[in-house]
Amino acid sequence: MNKFVTAAVIGGAALAVGVLPAASLAVAATAPTPIPVPVSPTTTTTPGPTTTPGSPSHDPVHHKTHRKPSRGHKKSKPTTRKHPKHRPVAPVVHDPVVHQPVHQPVAHPPITNPATPPSTQASPRIVGGKDATDAPWAVQVSWDDTGFECSGTAVAPQWVLTAAHCANSGGMTVLIGSTQLGQGTKDSVDNQVVDPDADLALLHLADPVQTTFVSLADQDPEVGAINEIYGWGKTDPTSGPAAALKTAKVKVTAVDCEDAVQGRAICSTGITGTAFNGDSGGPEMADGVEVGVCSTGNMQEKAQEYASVAANRDWIRQVASV
Repeated sequence: MNKFVTAAVIGGAALAVGVLPAASLAVAATAPTPIPVPVSPTTTTTPGPTTTPGSPSHDPVHHKTHRKPSRGHKKSKPTTRKHPKHRPVAPVVHDPVVHQPVHQPVAHPPITNPATPPSTQASPRIVGGKDATDAPWAVQVSWDDTGFECSGTAVAPQWVLTAAHCANSGGMTVLIGSTQLGQGTKDSVDNQVVDPDADLALLHLADPVQTTFVSLADQDPEVGAINEIYGWGKTDPTSGPAAALKTAKVKVTAVDCEDAVQGRAICSTGITGTAFNGDSGGPEMADGVEVGVCSTGNMQEKAQEYASVAANRDWIRQVASV
């Protein structure tokens, strides 16, 4: 199976960010349609506060009370003042653009024979970018039944941070510390913990690994900031995962967006590239600190949404103690 959120590069450029399913998914030429989180693995969920995102009502209610008109002297004729009736304001109906997880499950074999034609998939593609040269924290996430699926980051000796839609009940392994696809320190995943409020998952490793771990943000980046995304996602709609880790620059457009499961997310538009299939779970970095995890994207807008690390920092500390 392939995951949607993937950062890749087209035209020889590098693809960036997320851990979306590698070459399994393709991009939609039309407006994306919402899809369910591809995998519902058996995971251990750490309880946490549940917040239901929403927007302020656009249907204001009038609460004005009108008093009866006062009457003058008994001999004078009372004057009655009529008040205009209040008509309810019609609610404003918004038609938001629906973004689709960069990782989408497909029929086997996911990389060479996607079940969904590229013309009907909705995911962004990298149109620029470059190969990453220094990323010891980078993680390749594979499913035992399909191979490479997502990107991720090493946050502690036995913990990997990725997207919740990258979890898999059929078994998972990771490769850590190399920018080359298929290389790195191999380890098996013996537990998967999914965030109840965001498109995030922490993968527990059977054996501790030694590498340089990524630093995690305690606050979201500023709107307008220029960040970098990383991932092994497709470099074009028909390719497999990138042979080397790709990175691209993006500009933050908002920090109150939603990820694939309506958790808080960071929105950005590509400057040198955008996320594509296989980048799901990959990081968005601000000055070397991970601020987001690749969740969804939209090819037409060359945009992507990364689950906010800061918004879920307490959950990460509770689960992984980092």
